[in-house]
Amino acid sequence: MKDMPSKISDAMYRQCKSRGYAAPVDVLTSQRVKASQRAMWKKGMLTTKRTPLGYVCEDRQKGWELEPKGAKIVRCVFDLALAGKKTGEIAHEMPS
Repeated sequence: MKDMPSKISDAMYRQCKSRGYAAPVDVLTSQRVKASQRAMWKKGMLTTKRTPLGYVCEDRQKGWELEPKGAKIVRCVFDLALAGKKTGEIAHEMPS
């Protein structure tokens, strides 16, 4: 247990081990990946190859840019959700 990183508590290690979950080292790796992604997001860097609806990515250095047609759909979905519509109702109201 002494060679385990300090961020992993004894209780967390025992719980993972007893329940057959991911090894605590995997948990620490996951925490590091998430921290790295957060740092990249704060710098405005992309962390995925998939571009969300409403954006286009012509140049990875410049990042995502708004795409008017897709952005209109995203705004419509959010407006309907804020109006209290459920996901099924929103899907039926969207043009095909």
